[in-house]
Amino acid sequence: MINKIAHTLGSRFIVAIFNLVLLFITTRIMGAEMKGLISLFILNLSLTSIISGFIGGPAIVYLAPRQSIGKIFSVNIVWILITVSLTSIVLLQLGMMTSIEPIRFFRLAFMECLIATLSMVLLGREKITTHNIIQVVKVATSVVLLAVFLKVNDDDFLSFLNAYEISLLITAVMSIIYSFKFLKPNGISSWVQTLASGFRLGSIVQTGNLAQLLNYRIGYYVLEMVISPIEIALIRIGIFSASLQIAEALWQFTRSVNTVQYASISNIQNRSQALILSLKLVRMNYAVTAIGIIFLLLIPSDFYGFAFGSEFSEIKTHFMILSPGILALAFGGGVNHYFAGLGEHRYNTTSTIVGLSVSIAIIIPLTKILGTHGAALTASIVYCVQAICQVYFLYKQDGIRPSAFYLTNQDWNSVKSLLTRLWNRKLEDI
Repeated sequence: MINKIAHTLGSRFIVAIFNLVLLFITTRIMGAEMKGLISLFILNLSLTSIISGFIGGPAIVYLAPRQSIGKIFSVNIVWILITVSLTSIVLLQLGMMTSIEPIRFFRLAFMECLIATLSMVLLGREKITTHNIIQVVKVATSVVLLAVFLKVNDDDFLSFLNAYEISLLITAVMSIIYSFKFLKPNGISSWVQTLASGFRLGSIVQTGNLAQLLNYRIGYYVLEMVISPIEIALIRIGIFSASLQIAEALWQFTRSVNTVQYASISNIQNRSQALILSLKLVRMNYAVTAIGIIFLLLIPSDFYGFAFGSEFSEIKTHFMILSPGILALAFGGGVNHYFAGLGEHRYNTTSTIVGLSVSIAIIIPLTKILGTHGAALTASIVYCVQAICQVYFLYKQDGIRPSAFYLTNQDWNSVKSLLTRLWNRKLEDI
């Protein structure tokens, strides 16, 4: 377990470094308005990817040891083609695809969805190292190519699109090569059973993921709606998205742990064993995240303006508002992946829908009054509400008391052991 977490954390650290470089390029070099345009484009791609996972999607991780992955994948590919086509048409009709040709958006969205599906196949088979390598390659190639294209092209957004498309193509090819041996349909389940299972679990998971994505990013759309002209709206979206990116960098530890946790629990048959493991990881997650929050809060505001450009000196204020929510997400992530690993996705979906309901109720008035600070406050409140819901469901299902979340000396020793092994590259199992 420590071996897999350490490798994933190392990969996430590399990804975080490249994302930091990408943030620097899209802020200091390209500016807040271009950062806002790119953020909206990536959000549209993410929405398409989530919708394409309503058959299979992240549920593949749970289904991998239990169903025919080849059959799920075959059905999912057909569904991807349908959903990418429909989503592209809807975005075009809503005027949300003005910055890119529809056929190119379709091409990029299809590759994004394909990579997402194959990543779940690899996680379902516990090929975590391979999964991590692919994630590193994706971000590394996009950053390097963007830096090159900006040197030879005056159109910043076109440079980003070219770099991102090539990185998706490379990553898609790698994903197919590494996943191919798992994709042969077999007789574990019939086609009807496979389709039913894929849709039943996939729709539950992706409904929650869609709600979660909106919880994370609904502020972009609201800022675009309440601020005019569009150029100013894009600048404010760019500043807000950069603030979120800094805050979400603290999730790298949590996401590393949760990735391994999800894959491991999906292959554990004993609920008690899965619960003990999850509670330990929850405690590790919020302890490390709290340390990171304190560190970033100690950095003066002027540093952000110096690093990313004067337009982004507000990042510190946004981060302060987001901090409680970031800690809540780190806390709730382990509970989320505990239920997901057991196939009990309805609890996570319910939590995210409750969070989205709160977000819809408060984000417009808060954003009208406080601007991007209101969007950040909404996000922080929603993240806390979701964590409370997840803990409540854990109490109802497993009788877990608050004392189960208290840090122990063993937890601190595990964190130190993990970081020491990562530093020394000693990745033996615990």
